[in-house]
Amino acid sequence: MSKYRKILVTVLSALLIVVAALGIAACTLLETDYYKIDTVCEAAQGEITVTAPKAKEGYVKDEEVTATVTAKTGYTLNTFTVNDTAAQLTEGKYTFKVQGNTTLKATFTANTPAPTPATFTVTVSTTGGVRSPCLPKGPRTGTYIRIIRIR
Repeated sequence: MSKYRKILVTVLSALLIVVAALGIAACTLLETDYYKIDTVCEAAQGEITVTAPKAKEGYVKDEEVTATVTAKTGYTLNTFTVNDTAAQLTEGKYTFKVQGNTTLKATFTANTPAPTPATFTVTVSTTGGVRSPCLPKGPRTGTYIRIIRIR
C-alpha cells in the first residue's frame, strides 16, 4: 500500500501545483490596468472632447481614442499637445491608442479684427490771402499727409 500511497501523494501534489499555477494565471489574465485621459483648456475659449471609454473604470491599453478640439466663436486654436509634446490635428481631430494616463492640452488665441482705416479731413487755409507756393492747388487725397507749419 505504501507504493500506491507514494504515487497518490505525488499525483495529488502535482495536481495541486497545476491548480495553483492556473489560479495565478487566471488572476493575471483578469487583472486589467485602466488609464485616464485628462483634458486641459480654457472653457471660455474652446473645448476638447474625447470618445468615451469602453469600460466604466477607464481606458485600457491600446484602446483607440479620438479627441476633437473646437475653438469657440472669436478664438482660434494656437497649440495642441499630448503629454506636453506637440501633436498634429487632422480636421480638428486627433486619434491615438492609449498607452497610459494621457493629458491633452489646447491653447487658443483671441481673433483680432482687422483694423478699420481711419478717415480724416484736413483743411489748410492761409490768412490774408497769401498763398504759399508749397501748398498744392485744390483738394488732394492720399494715404500720407505731411503738415508743415507756415509762418
